[in-house]
Amino acid sequence: MEPLLSICIPTYNRRVYLENTIAALAPILARAPVEIVVSDDASSDDTPAFLAELAAREPRARIVRQPKRLGGFANTLFVLRAARGRFAVYNADDDRLVADAVLATVGFLEANPDYSAVYAPVEGFDITSDRSTGLSAHTAETVDFDARQRLDLIAYICLGLMPEHAVYRTAGLHGVMPDPQIYWSLTLLDAALCHGKVRFTPAPFYRATYSHWIGEQRDQLFERLLADTLSWETFRFGLEMILIGQPDGHAQPSRLSQTRALIDQSIGKRQGVALDFLAAQARWVEFVHAYRMLSVRGALPREFPELELFRASINAVAAVIADHRLIHGFDRVMLVGLPDFAVVLAETLAAMAISVASAPNLESVPAGEGVLLVVADGAMAEQTVGLGVPHHAVRNFAALYATYDLTALRSHG
Repeated sequence: MEPLLSICIPTYNRRVYLENTIAALAPILARAPVEIVVSDDASSDDTPAFLAELAAREPRARIVRQPKRLGGFANTLFVLRAARGRFAVYNADDDRLVADAVLATVGFLEANPDYSAVYAPVEGFDITSDRSTGLSAHTAETVDFDARQRLDLIAYICLGLMPEHAVYRTAGLHGVMPDPQIYWSLTLLDAALCHGKVRFTPAPFYRATYSHWIGEQRDQLFERLLADTLSWETFRFGLEMILIGQPDGHAQPSRLSQTRALIDQSIGKRQGVALDFLAAQARWVEFVHAYRMLSVRGALPREFPELELFRASINAVAAVIADHRLIHGFDRVMLVGLPDFAVVLAETLAAMAISVASAPNLESVPAGEGVLLVVADGAMAEQTVGLGVPHHAVRNFAALYATYDLTALRSHG
């Protein structure tokens, strides 16, 4: 018998979460003809052994083992395309579905064949205290869109929504392929629009779990995405894909232009949040690149004082030096001929637990191995060649600083 609902779980090296997540599906399995589809993205822990045991005892479980890693988003699209039920829902390997709400959503789609998907906000949930931590951004009313209302849908998403969790009619999923340039959930949304109407409801059926046991420390995917300006570019491309599918778009150029401006404004705002996240997480090289991109677009979230930009630039340079030191196995860093920057750079490196010393010139550098020389400029870097210093043991500070100097960008902007 064809299952009514496919619960689609992508997983990778998460046995401890996956086992509990599957156990939590019992209330849904007891009430509806359901299949559980798990795509193991080439896990290297004991996930395969657990899944083999699951398949042996649970006839409703179907396991796919990827021969090599697809990556999280590609694996998510794969497992949804593999659904054999009339409807499909994504379930992360550490999250929970709310049985009553999921089955009610499936019931709506059964009764309304012109709808291809129903989207809902995500409810944050703390399992240790059995309490909700709130809903993701959403509107208070139910809203429907069809393929002729793509521009209205984009305006709706640009209010700050993330259309990531839906119950889909699987007929609209089978041809969907991952595109690394387009945010995964918008690929699915565009496919759903091509097969029927989509509904956005304020009633959640999906719980993103933030704590599974007392004292748990977790790296939340959404926090990584918040700080990822590149991911927001894929979100931009996804909205553009939805926009160009507007059937009569050529007949309303002014509205198309307004919608593109709205997309730019929305993505710029989200990337501005990402910029502050990067600074808070001390990811300075990424911060510099993101700042430049947003500055060129006129989408910076706020004014940055010159001292703050200088500190960001020095921090980025220090991060590059620290990585170089680690890769090549140097014990110490020697700053050579840097009177103007030596103090602040030395303080920054010392804060990263790196042993730092200074010398006024190359002649003053003590002999010895295990030292990375950070010299003032290209001329001094050339002198090190004559002294027999290996190329990998020298970094040109002037070249590094020019690469990451945000104060120069501001002064010429």
